[in-house]
Amino acid sequence: MSINEKIMIVEDDPDLSELIRLYLEQAGYDVIKTDQGLHAVIECKKENPPDLILLDIMLPDMNGIEVCRMLREHSNVPIVFISSKQEAEVMVRGLEWGGDDYVLKPFHPNVLVAKVKALLRRVKGQPSEQLEFGNWRYDYKTAELFVGGEAVPLFTKERQMLEFFLRNPNQVFHVEELHQAIWGWDSLSNLGTVMVYIRHLRKKIEADPSKPRFIVTVRGFGYKFIMDHKK
Repeated sequence: MSINEKIMIVEDDPDLSELIRLYLEQAGYDVIKTDQGLHAVIECKKENPPDLILLDIMLPDMNGIEVCRMLREHSNVPIVFISSKQEAEVMVRGLEWGGDDYVLKPFHPNVLVAKVKALLRRVKGQPSEQLEFGNWRYDYKTAELFVGGEAVPLFTKERQMLEFFLRNPNQVFHVEELHQAIWGWDSLSNLGTVMVYIRHLRKKIEADPSKPRFIVTVRGFGYKFIMDHKK
C-alpha cells in the first residue's frame, strides 16, 4: 500500500533500477524511473514533484553532479547519490553541490531503503512555520531564507545546519555533534567541514560575521544558536 511519498530513481542500469524499485515499492513508496538527468530536472518543476531522488553520477545525457546543481537552482528535494565512483573528490563535489547522502555501489537495497526512510523522516519533522530574526527570516514550508526581504540561496547542508540550530536553540553543540547530526557518522567529510559551513552560514545571516549575534562560538565547547526572534 502506498504511503504517498514518491521516489524518483535516476539510474541507467536497468537491472539495478528495477531492483531498487521493487524494494522501495515493497516499503510502500510510489516510484518513477528514468535514465535521463534532464528528465529529473523537468519532473521537479511539475506540480507534483518527487519527494526524494536517487541519482546516479554517470548518466547517458549528463553528469549526475550537474543534474544536482541544476536541481538546486529551484528545488530542495532530498538527493541521494548512488554511484560506483569511489574517488573522494567526486563524492565531496556531489555533497558540496547539494547532495544529502552518497551510497557506493554495490550496496544492499535494504540499506538504501533505510537511508531513504531516515532522510524523509528528517524532512517531515521540520516545523511548518516562519521564524523571523532581525532582518532575516526562514520559511520552513518553502525552505527559503530571506535577508532584507530578498531570497538568499542555501546549499543543502547550509539549510540542514540552519534548521538544526533553529530546532535546538540556546544549546551548545560540539563540532563532533554537529558533524554527526548534519553529515552522519559514515560521511566522507571531516570535522573541518563544520567550521566551513558555519562561516558560510554566518556570512548569510549575520550583519557582521566577525561578531556573530546568532551562531556564536562557545570557546572550548562548540557553537550555539541564540534564540532571539519574533514570529
